[in-house]
Amino acid sequence: MNKKSLFLIFLAGLITIPLVIFTLSKINKTEKEKKPFPKAKIIAEKSTFNASDSPIFTLKLGKEVKIEKTSFIPVVFAGAKINATVLFKGREEEIRPEVARLDDETYTITIPSSNEIRRGRHTLKVFVQGDSGEQVINQDFSWGVLAMNTSKSIYLKNETAKIAIAVLNEEGKMDCSANVSLIATPPSGKNESIPVKVNPDCKVYDYTSNPDYEANLNLFEIGIYNLSLAAETRNGKYSIQDSIKVSESVDFDIERITSTRIYPPITYPVTLKVIAHKDFMGKVEEKVPSSFDVLNDGDCQKYSELKTNGNTKTIVWNVNFKSGQTYLLSYKFKAPDKSPYLYLFDPLTLTSVDNEVVFKELRSWQIAADAITPVNKVAEGNDTPGASVDTSSIAFQNNRLYLVSVSVRGTSVDTTSITGGGLTWEQISEATACPAGHCFSLWRGLVTSGASTGALTINISG
Repeated sequence: MNKKSLFLIFLAGLITIPLVIFTLSKINKTEKEKKPFPKAKIIAEKSTFNASDSPIFTLKLGKEVKIEKTSFIPVVFAGAKINATVLFKGREEEIRPEVARLDDETYTITIPSSNEIRRGRHTLKVFVQGDSGEQVINQDFSWGVLAMNTSKSIYLKNETAKIAIAVLNEEGKMDCSANVSLIATPPSGKNESIPVKVNPDCKVYDYTSNPDYEANLNLFEIGIYNLSLAAETRNGKYSIQDSIKVSESVDFDIERITSTRIYPPITYPVTLKVIAHKDFMGKVEEKVPSSFDVLNDGDCQKYSELKTNGNTKTIVWNVNFKSGQTYLLSYKFKAPDKSPYLYLFDPLTLTSVDNEVVFKELRSWQIAADAITPVNKVAEGNDTPGASVDTSSIAFQNNRLYLVSVSVRGTSVDTTSITGGGLTWEQISEATACPAGHCFSLWRGLVTSGASTGALTINISG
């Protein structure tokens, strides 16, 4: 064999090998694209759920097709293992969906309601394990992006319902530019468009008792008024359904006075106005998330007991109501410094000394926690260990939460304290690992009153 022949054989080898690899790769890719349940789909009754809803989905699998690498003849199997999880911004939530089997091809998936949920766009991720392999099916849905409160759960005929509304985008941040519409359907069945106005306070990152959006509905009929709330934002359209009950009379006329949208660093008051139309002795109970700090407030009747059970904190007033009298019960709360979240207060209950529930509100109260927005940035400074660093002047404001991240160079150097601005500073994280010789610590300061303008002093050890 001459050199020319050897050279030609070598070239043939170079050409042939890639062709074989390409052919095998194409076959393997085709096999990977096959799904054991090619007709599987998730069916949702709606794409937007109220905060108090337990979202329910139906999983339709169809027949399983066995994937054979050496044959193109489908083989049918029955049965599958289903697992599901909920994602928010791509991260898995602690919520555990409940899966129930209806038959070999149909399952229901229920996401349990909670008194605190992340509000915004979520993804239901379903894992289906069949005899031929695993398949993943995703379904997007919005949860808690619209919040609607009425000042009472039961109104009297000819009263006006005060309706507070909050609109949030897919990321759970407040949206003050949405096109909001509200349709009310009274017992007589004739739809009525209710004007909705946006308040200037919608854009305020501070305490306000005014809702972002509000509407008033005159109630001239006895029975159930069905409400349909819709909002069109830059990210899409959302809608939820709710209702109001109107009665000729009630034993206890209860009005709740508090905020619908809150700014987490601030403490908010709650007043419960109760007009008794019959005598009552027993307990009034209000249930809020256990993550809330609850305190007595004001000159109204203070609560008698505060108890925690699981994810619920119960506020108890021991009362002795007399018919025809008006009573004011109060407390104040502070929500956790986190967002975007939507919280639910359970319906208020009146329980007699005989442990009989004589009254219960018909709806939960919804609280939308706004995003915590930075207002100032701390300037850089340099100094030696054992000394201090002063920042540039900062105009601190009342009712604001300030976070300061401090970076110091050197493994034996640390931040011992921060002073200034009329704030009390607290270290909320110890110095972390020190990449490239830099150690980081995080500090928190809350201004409730007496804020000032000035520099921060950061004291350094070492």
